[in-house]
Amino acid sequence: MIVVALEEEAKPIIYDQRFNWSRKDILGLENVNIRSSFLSINGKNKKVALVILPRMGLVSSAITTSRVVNEIRPHYVLMPGICAGIEGEVNLGDIIVANPSWEWQTGKWKGDNFAIEPYQIAINQKMVTRFEQMLESSILEDLWRNTEKNRPETKPSCHFGPMVSGSSVISNSDKITELREQHRKLIGIEMEIFGVYAACTQAKVSPDFIGFKSVCDYGNEYKADNYHDYCSEICGKLCANFVEFILQADK
Repeated sequence: MIVVALEEEAKPIIYDQRFNWSRKDILGLENVNIRSSFLSINGKNKKVALVILPRMGLVSSAITTSRVVNEIRPHYVLMPGICAGIEGEVNLGDIIVANPSWEWQTGKWKGDNFAIEPYQIAINQKMVTRFEQMLESSILEDLWRNTEKNRPETKPSCHFGPMVSGSSVISNSDKITELREQHRKLIGIEMEIFGVYAACTQAKVSPDFIGFKSVCDYGNEYKADNYHDYCSEICGKLCANFVEFILQADK
């Protein structure tokens, strides 16, 4: 099962010719934007679902993911997309795998001071290993070279590390500095992954899950949309490839 927050993040997956997506009305999920497809793996048809959240943010990602996971009971939950990166730690266009993830707004205000109380969720080693195995190929460089979108000058790298989630879009350097105090190795900021992780850990079933996003800006005052299309494309195509890769690896 794939979960995305934006239509632009879904398009590269919807248009991937390995899939034959169709809209589905599933009992109990009639108001969820969900598509399904079969993917031929080793002569067998594997069912894949794609969910587009009704809106950005942690509340939407947690509630929608929880509803769908408990209904269709997937083995895997993946969340690709776009994010802000920490300047100096990652480059524009790089991929960040959120490990761990937490919500930066959880804690307590005492006067003018905020005491963070983070509850971190990490992905399991199986998903880390599978993703690393996929990256042993030249897929990232191939996607960077073959795009027609406006792309960064340097080919992308993939980073596994702390990425924090929150309900606000950030374009403020002072806020980035404040968030870096929550984890000295912080490399990314986004708005949905922690909700997806939390939903998966508390579901009736126990799907393996992973969230990975492409860095489209640094969350500062120079925040722009120059690389939104490229980052959505490269991460979506990477996700489609990972779906195929991990299903082939299953025995």
